[in-house]
Order: sequence, then C-alpha cells, then structure tokens
Amino acid sequence: MTPHSAGSPWAVKVIENRKWKTDYRGVVLIHASLKRPNPRLYKYAADLAAEAGHKIPAVADFQYGGIIGAATLVDCVQERDPYPAKAPHDRMNLFFEGPYGFVFHRPIKFPKIVEETGRLGLCKVSPELARKVSKYLTR
Repeated sequence: MTPHSAGSPWAVKVIENRKWKTDYRGVVLIHASLKRPNPRLYKYAADLAAEAGHKIPAVADFQYGGIIGAATLVDCVQERDPYPAKAPHDRMNLFFEGPYGFVFHRPIKFPKIVEETGRLGLCKVSPELARKVSKYLTR
C-alpha cells in the first residue's frame, strides 16, 4: 500500500497523468491535496465526466488535505499503448495526456477524510496511517 497525491477534481480519474513510470502494482491511497481547483478546469472535468455518464461532486463537497479513498494501481501505460482497452471507462481516458498514465481500478471512497500531509511520488505508508485507513479497506 502506498499513498498518491492528486488535486481535486482530478482525484476521481481512472488514469492519472505522470511524467515518470512505476512498476508498483497494488493498493494506492488517494490523497486530495490542499489546492483548490481552477474553476475553468473544474468545468472541463465536470463536462467530460458527464459525457461519460459520471458526475463529479460540487466544489463545495470536495475534501482537501487528506486520504479520501483508495484504488488498485493495475498498470502504467504510455501514449503509444492501447490504453482504452485497459481502463474500465473509455471516455474518462480523454484525461490521459501522458507521457505515462497510472491506470486505477476498484476505487473506494472513504466515508470520512483521514487527515494526512501529502507527499510527492509513491512512498511507504507509516504504521500509524495504515492503522487509520485499515477500517475502510476491510469492508
């Protein structure tokens, strides 16, 4: 298990853009950064999600500065890969800009935010954080 930080509304994507690749596969804790979304980018994300049959929460409902859920990192793809076949919601792949994309499956939204400072990259989870989130991962 490792944490991953993303800004809202991007924390809900199936594919997360990165400039670096990873061989890690497994559970990733999703951390929502403290940064508030740009209104223009939020509208773009909401419109694109709506076209794909999804709904992004209202900005007022976003949570910031903590672990908001988890997902399973199943692949790391490149622009030249046939990534739509690897992700469950093909239209959401329009978010993919590369050069690398982390492909997530089986997202879990935690009922309550777990306050935690974000970190860059993938890293080890502290025993204290693992204890805090374990109740949400065993459901």
